[in-house]
Amino acid sequence: AVEARTVYPLAKGGAQEINARRVLPYSVPPVPEAFIQEPAGAIPDSALRLDGVNDCVVIGPHEELNPDGPFTVECWAKLETQGARAALLAKTERSAYGLFLSDTAGSFPGFCVYFDGKGYTSATWAEGETGGDRWIHFAGVFDGSAVRLFVDGRLVAEEAQSGPLKGNNLPFIVGADVDRRGRPISFSRGLVDEVRISAGAVYADAFEPTRRLERTEKTVLLLHMDRVFGNLVIDSSGRGHHGRVRGGTCLVKID
Repeated sequence: AVEARTVYPLAKGGAQEINARRVLPYSVPPVPEAFIQEPAGAIPDSALRLDGVNDCVVIGPHEELNPDGPFTVECWAKLETQGARAALLAKTERSAYGLFLSDTAGSFPGFCVYFDGKGYTSATWAEGETGGDRWIHFAGVFDGSAVRLFVDGRLVAEEAQSGPLKGNNLPFIVGADVDRRGRPISFSRGLVDEVRISAGAVYADAFEPTRRLERTEKTVLLLHMDRVFGNLVIDSSGRGHHGRVRGGTCLVKID
């Protein structure tokens, strides 16, 4: 049986360790509905810690995470210095999409989407600074005619593109990219919170990001990073896309 755990209260030392020793197959055990329900008045007081070495959360693969039209990928992050190539949210492998913090061309954020027969189109913020002791909201949006990157609610990069998207049968990973065998690579370092994927373009113009993201009828994935169930990070979208932790990932208390 999988033991249910919660980050309330946090373990001594301010971190809730997650049992990541046992590697599950892509399917995950059922999580009781009562455990998925969000506490009344919940606030974002914990986040996922990533070491940049082997920490990440693996979700799926699920067909719902392969959009066939406009979609939005977003999260909050408090980042440290990254390696030569670091992915924040991704399922790229000559297909799909990803939010990256750095690549071989330099240390700057970018959102890329793979179009069938055309390859990747990337909205890259070449002058972006993502370090420092602060929380940043990232949102990658494809609205059917352009790939856009929003940082803290401000449109910082966009590239026109349209056409059918190409998905894959690989996991979606928080804190890393994925290789062709489904293994995590290109890890990021820092704290990640409030990961959400939505059908449709959630943002079109400048906006004020909300610190705790809400579930809507278009939400496909929602990780509040405030509760775990055994070695699963709970998906609050209602679609059961709970994530399996890898490495020494843990939830830590935040202000």
